[in-house]
Amino acid sequence: MKYIVLTIGFISLALGIIGIFIVLLPTTPFLLLSGVCFAKSSTKVNEWFKNTKIYKQYIESYVENKSMTKKRKISLLAMVTVLLLIGIFLAKSIHLKAFMGVVLLAHYYYFIFRVNTVQE
Repeated sequence: MKYIVLTIGFISLALGIIGIFIVLLPTTPFLLLSGVCFAKSSTKVNEWFKNTKIYKQYIESYVENKSMTKKRKISLLAMVTVLLLIGIFLAKSIHLKAFMGVVLLAHYYYFIFRVNTVQE
């Protein structure tokens, strides 16, 4: 099980790194998943990950203080909004559209009211 979680962590890390360069792929959620997987599977890999520039730049402030910069919040919400709106417009089922609308509103609620905003 340890190796499966570690593998998921590295796949998530790869997707997060790709997301830095491809706007439609979200970076932060994949890096957070990597952090969780590494913490559960290997102390050595977890320490390595916490010392990387990617961790420090993208998720350190969120993990330690549950806070993000205003710019990071806006970019995350913009990506989520675009992707979910595309899904809403392409979905045939009214139930699926409603569900995606609720997910979008939940994202806005979480990032606006639950995640603190800090200066860059």
